[in-house]
Amino acid sequence: MLFLTRKNEKLPVRCLLWGLLFLFGCCLNLPSLSADTPSPSAGSPLLDDANLHAVQFLGKNTGWAVGDRGVIRKTEDGGRTWKFVASPVDCPLKSICFLTNQIGWIAGGGTAAYGHLNQGVLLFTKDGGQTWQELVQKRLPRLHYVRFFGMDEGVVIGDSSVQHATGVFKTTDGGQTWQDVTGYESAGYRSAAFFDVDTGLVAGSQGRMTLVGGGTVLPPRFPPQGLRGLQDVQVPMTGAGWMVGDGALLRKTENRGIVWEMPETALPDQLKDFVDFKTVEVRGERIWVAGDPGSVIWHSDDRGRTWRQQWTGESAPLASIDFVDDQNGYAVGALGTILSTDDGGRTWRSNHADPRRVAFMCVHAQTQQVSFDLLSKYAGDQGYRSLVVLPIRRDMGSEGQQNADLDLRLNEAVTSVGGAVGSMDWRFPVQIPELEQNADRLIEEWNRHTEGRLASVTLSRFVAQLRTWRPEVVILDQPVGKDAASTLMKDAMLQAVRYAADPTRYIEHREQAGLGPWKVRKVYLRLPEGSSGNVSVDADEYLPRLGTTASTVSATGKQILGKELSSDAARSVYRLIDVNEGEQAAISGGSLFAGIGLAPGSDARRMLNEINADDEERNRKLAERQRNIRAMAAKLIDDPLFSAQLMSHLKTITQGLSRRQAALQLEQLAQQYVASYDLVKAEATYQELVEQFPREPEAVRGMLWLFQLWSSEEIAWQRNRGVPVERTRSTSNPAQAASAVQNAARFSEQLPSPSLETVRQVGQINTGAPENGSTQTSESWKKQALSAVRWFQKFAPAFYETPEVQIPLASLYRLIGSHGKADDIFHNFHKPEANESWRNIAKAENWLLHPASTPPRPVYLCRFTKTRPVLDGLLSDECWQAANELTLSEKPAAGMENKADAGVDPLDRAFVLLSYDNENLYIAASIPIKEGLEYPAAPDSGRGYDADLKLQDRLSLAFDIDRDYTTFYQLEIDHRGWTSDRCWIDRSWNPRWYVAREKDQQTWRTEIAIPLSELAPATRLKRSTWGLSVIRILPAMGLEGWNHPLTVEPRPDTFGLIRFE
Repeated sequence: MLFLTRKNEKLPVRCLLWGLLFLFGCCLNLPSLSADTPSPSAGSPLLDDANLHAVQFLGKNTGWAVGDRGVIRKTEDGGRTWKFVASPVDCPLKSICFLTNQIGWIAGGGTAAYGHLNQGVLLFTKDGGQTWQELVQKRLPRLHYVRFFGMDEGVVIGDSSVQHATGVFKTTDGGQTWQDVTGYESAGYRSAAFFDVDTGLVAGSQGRMTLVGGGTVLPPRFPPQGLRGLQDVQVPMTGAGWMVGDGALLRKTENRGIVWEMPETALPDQLKDFVDFKTVEVRGERIWVAGDPGSVIWHSDDRGRTWRQQWTGESAPLASIDFVDDQNGYAVGALGTILSTDDGGRTWRSNHADPRRVAFMCVHAQTQQVSFDLLSKYAGDQGYRSLVVLPIRRDMGSEGQQNADLDLRLNEAVTSVGGAVGSMDWRFPVQIPELEQNADRLIEEWNRHTEGRLASVTLSRFVAQLRTWRPEVVILDQPVGKDAASTLMKDAMLQAVRYAADPTRYIEHREQAGLGPWKVRKVYLRLPEGSSGNVSVDADEYLPRLGTTASTVSATGKQILGKELSSDAARSVYRLIDVNEGEQAAISGGSLFAGIGLAPGSDARRMLNEINADDEERNRKLAERQRNIRAMAAKLIDDPLFSAQLMSHLKTITQGLSRRQAALQLEQLAQQYVASYDLVKAEATYQELVEQFPREPEAVRGMLWLFQLWSSEEIAWQRNRGVPVERTRSTSNPAQAASAVQNAARFSEQLPSPSLETVRQVGQINTGAPENGSTQTSESWKKQALSAVRWFQKFAPAFYETPEVQIPLASLYRLIGSHGKADDIFHNFHKPEANESWRNIAKAENWLLHPASTPPRPVYLCRFTKTRPVLDGLLSDECWQAANELTLSEKPAAGMENKADAGVDPLDRAFVLLSYDNENLYIAASIPIKEGLEYPAAPDSGRGYDADLKLQDRLSLAFDIDRDYTTFYQLEIDHRGWTSDRCWIDRSWNPRWYVAREKDQQTWRTEIAIPLSELAPATRLKRSTWGLSVIRILPAMGLEGWNHPLTVEPRPDTFGLIRFE
């Protein structure tokens, strides 16, 4: 391999290796930085900018406000001045409860630094806030509400989780210990109103609201409100209560939340298109309602019979209102906004001389499009206030569970790198797989949710956002491929930019919310990798005020949002466009804000941090070294010689870097190896990471990966096999139609029908088995997995308790014969407070030991066959006649598992059959053609290895041989007979399997044979039980499956069981 130097001289890789090692050594005498970018100090520009979420006053003078970045602010002069109080945390704080001027609690929480777990925070003070003590020690999920009824009894609500299904907790010892309030399960509540520790009501996303009584969360009685979330509830002990939410939702109760109804006089109907209420305050007959935008507060002094607007002069959204009496009140919100009134709200005063706004606004259709490098540079380092908007919500549908807190993580991720606000809209859900690639179905779905008014609702909302936040610059994404969602968002926002500046458009914004026209100065499109444009941001660009590179700063945001460190291009490029003409504008400088004067300390830009001159030269050298190492590794990581040399110098690579930079360097290198399917080198790199930097968040993620690798029976079997990789394909040959396949020994021969297609694939997982198998065995990997468990207990005890560690650990205990320890783990998931799906997982494991009663999860009995099927796609063989039918459906059918739907034509239902003998596992399926789906014919040539099956009607099967519900084999086949396969994360695994496919006007059918030796030792098969997931994916239409809920990617709760006769 050759590399071109600047002089076009050909330089061998070996020379590059020595050059790189010299580069490593040059900086060995550099002192290691003890820490990276320091946390914001009290009163810093970042804290002054932090969004505030709650306010509470104790009389007219003393008040508290809390918000993002762990901000705690206090006033003792009736809100005229506010000081920052030292906080022991830097996560978002959401709720305040003071009993006296000395005793109080603050609730909040956020995503753990390693990104896999959200953690709750409860702070307590008994000295008026001079000191704060953490009570729950991160054992509860993220909290949104706290209320105490004395020194001992109190209640908090937060996100739901596997261990805490309702997210509602109570204490009787002042918060030292907390008990789950069990009952009706929900995705998590965001607001509440409690009358005592056992009685109240809770509300949250998707219009969920229910009562809490008798120490249990009751089933909902309030009808669902569709997409709209319920943001705040205020129910006094006497008098009317009020609830507000998205889309200007406003409801009233006269009986403490049992019945809710519209107010006597409704607010203007147009508000629902562009206004979201976030907070309500109730004092007798007086009500104040505020939210997004914050330019208006709606007020009634007669229990909602009449309403009038109170203008605030600040458009930044408001999150909380508190009135001390009928005249003196306070409101807090985004960008550190604090408002006060002493005349009941007729006039409001701000703590800012000029209303704050953002300098730039990024609009993305997908989380993966968020550029944290851009935010790190322009927001974190240069102080420009920024807003990131995701108009599309993803907390619904098959993948909704993993995104239930996406709106919270988005804001947390954005603020972690110096951004101001991250916001996710509620109006445009994507809850069907691959809907975003189908423009017609996407528009149809969104029209259904907007009552046929998609265009007007979208534009009204986007225009209102521009007029609320008033950005100078808007950044959009250039759609790539069949990205209908990004195309719709881009086109709508470009139109909104034009309309926002036109005072004749959406005059209701001004009349009803006080929003005036706003002209955006510049619009940029972020271009695909490799493009050229007006402005660019390099991942390894040095940021002088932060003293490190953009990639180092952005890592935290990526981790919170679940993005891999290597997921973004090394350089992001932006092109300035003319909004009116839609064409490229003249090049104007290398900055987003070239020609736009925004001084530090102005309404759209923070004061800037001072550059640390003492460390400047050293920091720049470290940044340059980091950049060179990453660039060289990215170019040469696939070169065997370079890669081997790199492995032997991992310690050298990280010497001289700060702990965080070094950990990030190793994690990114490991991710690059994983992306290349080189699991051996990824394993070595992750081991180096956890050994050198065990207290860095990257080490927790690295150890989780290692633990999953070492505890997996699938990976262990592939490693121990040591079969050389061979990749071949064969298709049916009409000339050999007479050579029918009669038995498994002849599966590799050509199949008889010209319309029949087969796939032959030979190989193994790319884990370096030939060099590794002789020195390591399954037993040694299990010992390593147990050492990983001890590591978690020492360095990440909260994460150790999560299902991501506990369920694979139970499987590991079972494999090594420690059945009592495995039973203890599953017993913890039997508890009433645990999520029902996970309780069923635990119950199923116990059922396998005592299978007398009805199984808690679907169980498929796979029968042994003495007669091997002919792979012809006809499903007429003897083994299929004896096999149980596994029926696929959109919704669960009680009592119908494994049985054909009574009275349904077999051609109208999707079903799967499985059987096995001593050599092969056999799979057959009959899938009805779905009206409205396209079924393109397979081309005669050009079929790639591990084909891209997206946008095709396809069947996905996952086999988990050790029931760790983490690693598994996945086999996919579509209606064309094209296939894809993987073992865990490794798509280079290429098993030998045989596929026949037939299709007519009513169904497409497939028959499959896969040698058992490709999956597991044959001696372990009889009377064994595997996890089994079977899903049919209908692009842009939905899912059909066997065990519900259904997801595209298998989850622990989507597996059923398959028992081998």
